[in-house]
Amino acid sequence: MTTPVTKAPPGHTPAEHHAPADSTYVLVFAFLVIVTAMEVSVTYIHSLRQHHVEVPLLIILMVIKFFTVTYYFMHLKFDPPTCRRVFNFGLFVAVGVYIAALAMFHFFSASFV
Repeated sequence: MTTPVTKAPPGHTPAEHHAPADSTYVLVFAFLVIVTAMEVSVTYIHSLRQHHVEVPLLIILMVIKFFTVTYYFMHLKFDPPTCRRVFNFGLFVAVGVYIAALAMFHFFSASFV
């Protein structure tokens, strides 16, 4: 019994559709552990909160983790650019809504007290 040969889409070579090596996943995992440790440590450093740097730092780290997870574990790095644009658009909308909500609570909290 033979397995059927699948053709690559036009403009792509079959080598482009293989998953990265296991060592790549281990490196990505280690990177995500380091970024997560940075996020946790940012929440424990009280001087960052006093200088209003905590939330922007956490948002930047969140975006870095989002791109890392989607590009490697969801294989968007190897997909057409259209798929990447859809995910990136969703991220920017979510971050915009989150920042708008934070701004609303920050600016309007004094008027309700």
